[in-house]
Amino acid sequence: MRTAPDLPMQLTKKMAHFFITAPDDYSIEAAFRWGQVYALGGDRRITDALCKTRLIREFDNDEFWSTVIRFFIENPMLDPAQINPIIDYIWNQRYEPVQVFVDRGVVEEHPPPQPNFTMQGRSVDTLLLAVDSWHQRLEKENAGLNLLWKKSEIEDFSFMEGSEENRNQCHWRIRELLSSDELISEGRQMHHCVASYARSCHSGKCTIWTMESETEEGGRQKCVTIELSHPTCEIRQIRGSYNRKATEAERAVIQRWVDLNQFQVLEYVW
Repeated sequence: MRTAPDLPMQLTKKMAHFFITAPDDYSIEAAFRWGQVYALGGDRRITDALCKTRLIREFDNDEFWSTVIRFFIENPMLDPAQINPIIDYIWNQRYEPVQVFVDRGVVEEHPPPQPNFTMQGRSVDTLLLAVDSWHQRLEKENAGLNLLWKKSEIEDFSFMEGSEENRNQCHWRIRELLSSDELISEGRQMHHCVASYARSCHSGKCTIWTMESETEEGGRQKCVTIELSHPTCEIRQIRGSYNRKATEAERAVIQRWVDLNQFQVLEYVW
């Protein structure tokens, strides 16, 4: 296994050993992370959380990301729900170039905020404060942008489940979000950082969709937020409140939408 061509990451003997013990429902990419986490002394709780992050599809700079994974392992009382926001924050600070508008329609690309970011000397409390501060700054920046973008060629989706006679009717809707203000509102209601996608949506790199359900008893409720890449039409993220995964009922409705449009759902999403 260690000598196989085109591996996404370099495997130690210990990592290769644990790689083959990954659960059957894990993708190949997830199995690599499984081997890495267990070789470093971690457990499934951390590995499952990593499978919800960008690290399940991105293996560049893995020497650095190994130090981040060690940080999670060394802090076992950290809520796994915080792992995805922390990784998004670190990636933004270390790797995301800053776009600065110097004139109308003219943008300069500056280096990332902290290109030499390391985990050395970090504590859970200070890191979570930095993540929270970053989220608040994103909301303010994106609110100031007031970006709007054209609707994609993909139609909004509607599905009625149950029957009025049995009083179990549920109306499901999936609709595209078309402004930075809508993304901010979605992020606030769902307690995640979808507001950070405003520039990507505006530039046409992806589309963001919200899924809602409406019943006679419960009224209209938010369900999940969906990231769809463009132009490949791959579903890359499906996240509910506080980054939870889709329920079976939500997944069944999303699958109808997927089948109708012939989208591809990446393995780690479910």
